[in-house]
Amino acid sequence: MVEVWRSLGRSVLGCQILVCLTEKLRAAGKSSHRSECCTRELGSSQAALEPRTITHALCEVVSVLQRKTLVQRLLPYLLPGLLRQVSETLGEELAPSVGDLESADMPGSLFVAALELVLARCLDNRWLRLLREQGAWASLAEPRAHSTGVCLLASVLLRAELVPQRLLQSLFPWLDSPSANLRLTATACFAELMKDKLVQERKLLKPLLEALGERARDPVSTVRQMAVRGLGNAPSGAPAKVRRPFLGSERSPEWRAARGA
Repeated sequence: MVEVWRSLGRSVLGCQILVCLTEKLRAAGKSSHRSECCTRELGSSQAALEPRTITHALCEVVSVLQRKTLVQRLLPYLLPGLLRQVSETLGEELAPSVGDLESADMPGSLFVAALELVLARCLDNRWLRLLREQGAWASLAEPRAHSTGVCLLASVLLRAELVPQRLLQSLFPWLDSPSANLRLTATACFAELMKDKLVQERKLLKPLLEALGERARDPVSTVRQMAVRGLGNAPSGAPAKVRRPFLGSERSPEWRAARGA
């Protein structure tokens, strides 16, 4: 199958194949929170197999695709699709029936490797080297270091000017997700992005302040810590005229949320 996907990637259908796989990965992410009944009917190993199979195919196509610009254009879809799979597999044990597809110890390692491959087609070497040197890839798949890895990734994407509006729109609903892992991933990402004026330029400052204020009361301690970090970073990305009121007003709900956390 590896050679089949690589042949398709090299063919005139390579672009269409990658678009199709990207859509399938997004659909797998949307349907990942099935009802208990549906999950029992499909079987947990089959549910875990689908996104991994898609990701394996996606990696082979990306590795041989001639048009680098297509990968860049699909990044707003590829990045949240893969990051969602990394997040949702945090702390999971590798199913025996999927073991032949997985060469690493952690279930999320495949998706992290796919992220690295995709970003290698979009980032300059200096940014890739920075991510490797700071251990971003290893951190992403490690439950206790996941938030650190997300912050490093968001920081590099921000500095490389690879944070499109659609990416933010994809991640924002995760802040209210019933999944603690997705809330952690999104909160860590936005905590880092709050440092930059991009948040204000995209008219996201107010809704993000409200969302982070809510997450500062999250039942998960790591999510609370990331939310408070984001609130602390908010003045850096806010317009000058609102920095002093935000920092100085003890009446601010965001200030109270951070203080209470």
